[in-house]
Amino acid sequence: MPTHRFIDSFLQRHPRLKLRRTNLIKRARANVGEAEVEEFFRHYQEAAAGIPPENIFNYDESNFRDDPGSKKCIFKKGTKYCERVMNSSKSAISVMFMINATGESVLVMVLYKAGHVYTSWTKGGLKGWLYSSSKSGWFDICQFERFFFEVALPV
Repeated sequence: MPTHRFIDSFLQRHPRLKLRRTNLIKRARANVGEAEVEEFFRHYQEAAAGIPPENIFNYDESNFRDDPGSKKCIFKKGTKYCERVMNSSKSAISVMFMINATGESVLVMVLYKAGHVYTSWTKGGLKGWLYSSSKSGWFDICQFERFFFEVALPV
């Protein structure tokens, strides 16, 4: 591994480069290219034609990590997204959001990495939010089915 002195000297010799913290992304996400994005939007325009925006929903799982193990890497100055491909992180709380195309938010489901949910974990949450847990802290088929049948389908 290069020493701090080497890195400092290297960066002084190359002023267009800068040491930045990285964001972790999975390898599959890093491999998505422009062609796949264009194909998605072409299919989406055909599928969504004639559907009112209040009937178009997007739901997505987001994870809030406690310590992703961020590292510093050298990037060209001005690089907006400094990402490092990595398939795992430390513990996280998963949240499933559901929003329609007009921007209206629907109920949310919070998922903890635990054997069960303690009532103290649900205090202060918004009315109607669902709380659950799984061994991994990630949504699995059982957790997604609960979200789908108790939140998405009724809406």
